[in-house]
Amino acid sequence: MEKGHHNHILILVIEQFNNTISAADNAILENWVSESQENKQTYQKYIKALVLATDLELSKQIDKDKAWSIINSHTSHKKPKKLGFRRMLRYAAAIILPIIVGGLVYYFIQVNEKNEPIDDTYAQLEAIKPGTKKAVLTLSDGKTILLEDKVQNKVLLNNKMLEIKDSSNIIVYRSKSQDLELKNHSVYVPKGGEYKVILSDGTNVWLNSDTKFDFPIKFAGNERIVSLQSGEAYFKVVENKLRPFIVKADGMDVKVLGTSFNISAYENDGQITTTLIEGQVKVISPSEEMVLNPGYQSQFSPDGLVLKKVDPELYIQWKEGVFRFENISLYDLTKRLGRWYSVDFFFDEDFLKEIKFNGAVRKDKPLSSILTILKETNHIAYDVNGGTIVIKENN
Repeated sequence: MEKGHHNHILILVIEQFNNTISAADNAILENWVSESQENKQTYQKYIKALVLATDLELSKQIDKDKAWSIINSHTSHKKPKKLGFRRMLRYAAAIILPIIVGGLVYYFIQVNEKNEPIDDTYAQLEAIKPGTKKAVLTLSDGKTILLEDKVQNKVLLNNKMLEIKDSSNIIVYRSKSQDLELKNHSVYVPKGGEYKVILSDGTNVWLNSDTKFDFPIKFAGNERIVSLQSGEAYFKVVENKLRPFIVKADGMDVKVLGTSFNISAYENDGQITTTLIEGQVKVISPSEEMVLNPGYQSQFSPDGLVLKKVDPELYIQWKEGVFRFENISLYDLTKRLGRWYSVDFFFDEDFLKEIKFNGAVRKDKPLSSILTILKETNHIAYDVNGGTIVIKENN
């Protein structure tokens, strides 16, 4: 098929998919599909790619100028029918804008000429499911309580001094006596899970996958101290100017009065990042201190503290059920996916780790969909063996 005709057919398929195609153009497309088995396979390939893109609901916040330049540069002037500016713009708005420019735009426009069906890898990945609401609560006496997605409004503990209730997958602590004995509880969220805790002072804490969080059942004294042993947590702290809230995380403290912030302290990340959403926090390391304002992030590592201006939304949408990535390396991306889908990623070649990725994907989507996007947009391949996925070069 000539490239110009190829691109024209692609546009007709997209318009048909969006129900914006005219009756005349639809007749042209249907006639083309019926001409040969090769045309039918190409049509099916386009439709499958479009379904995949729609299913993933990728970020709409992309570079519109770049989208237009890609369309313009890859659309031949030798077409059976000239496409006007308005129609091209409608095409861009309807399909390109919901898709990451560096990824599926390239896939749609530069689809290979071999007319080979898209490799269907879903079957081997069916056993790998997205994470759910689950955690393990450990009481001060060592007793453990398994918290699962199916739990609804269950009282975990109720005595004269304390009530612990799991309300819609949120652990809620309520002090019922001033004489409450000061003991610590801990919550562990395994890989493939997430959970929320409301502390006795009303502070909300969202816990990401593979996270261990320790806290007192009631705060006493002049400070409210909790510990993020490992993992990631988002805090929305109840303001109390007389009793600052302190999060301890592997040799570093974050001190606040009342604010919202995110801390990521995974051991294999090599650093602890604190991202401020609103209010103000003080990050305290053994050798220095740093005050954060909204929109800034501190990065603590053995080399010290570093201050960085960031888009905080990139670091908190995990709690809203969305993965957001901006110029993230494939290595860091797979670490996040591995925690949520409870799988292990390995790389056949080190250079593959540095491939950059941009976009947004809902966390309730199957891993197979995300891996297919990675494969098609970054020209990689992968092997699956149970819970182990090996990323390799696509030769």
